[in-house]
Amino acid sequence: MMTTEHATISEAQAAKDRQSKSRVAFPLAGDDAYLHFNLKSIAALETAAGLIVPDWMDRGFNSFGLIERLTLDGNAAMIRAILDSGLKRLGEDGKMTLMAEVDLDEIDWPMSEVARPALEVICHAYHGETYSEVLAKAMAAAEAAEGGAA
Repeated sequence: MMTTEHATISEAQAAKDRQSKSRVAFPLAGDDAYLHFNLKSIAALETAAGLIVPDWMDRGFNSFGLIERLTLDGNAAMIRAILDSGLKRLGEDGKMTLMAEVDLDEIDWPMSEVARPALEVICHAYHGETYSEVLAKAMAAAEAAEGGAA
């Protein structure tokens, strides 16, 4: 496994933080299971979302907004696409690999248990910030606007 040397502790911590935000533990699928989205898995989500809502651009959605809405709504096809493309395990080589041994037709997890952790890392893949971070900024901006309007 290749290691990267960092010049400062701050650089090392920043690299660790970026890596930890790009995947989230998903213990429902096992101790070594993660939800992780790279370009290939994001493309798979966009394809799935486009099949679910073919006229998404006409409705004014952007890619992340459509995936977010379908996920929050508990759309079964979107949740399935999330698991198909994002459920992974960290390999011995340090790379994330699909968890092919999980039979997605046999799972009994509530869709809500998939949605929130998935949105954390999907949002990070699009925006470089987790879903929680984006929501916190939006709430702060809304509160600031409310305070300024008073």
